[in-house]
Amino acid sequence: MIQLLQTSWEDRFHICFSLVQLLHYLAHSPLGSVTLLDFRPRQFVIVDGELKVTDLDDASNEETFCTSNRDCFMEFPARNFTLPCSVDGKCQSMNEKRNLYNAYRFFFTYLLPHSAPSSLKPLLDVIVNATGKNIQGIFLYQASKNLHDSAL
Repeated sequence: MIQLLQTSWEDRFHICFSLVQLLHYLAHSPLGSVTLLDFRPRQFVIVDGELKVTDLDDASNEETFCTSNRDCFMEFPARNFTLPCSVDGKCQSMNEKRNLYNAYRFFFTYLLPHSAPSSLKPLLDVIVNATGKNIQGIFLYQASKNLHDSAL
């Protein structure tokens, strides 16, 4: 992480954007929504400027089963979330939201805000705050794509 913080803002942004693309793929993969249960920076490497997952041993495409919303509780060190229990007895989007919040915790809060161009800070704030509040990933994907296009 320290090495990443020493790179240019543009490089850090590109890494975060590749993470957003990876999260979008994991949420909509052919195997179903996949969560990375051991989501830490050391589980990723950068290959040709793109972030790649190196360890899929702790990946799962099983959504948590539930009988009520109380069963869909996600606990993190700084914040907790309760998701809706769907009619088919699974916690709605839990895999996607776990990945999204972990990306916020371990990547976005450190890499995006610092040294960002002032013209992009309002949109960056929206993106970082959306991940911190665990707003649906499609919003994050679209907002990041818009930011990526405007940063070019």
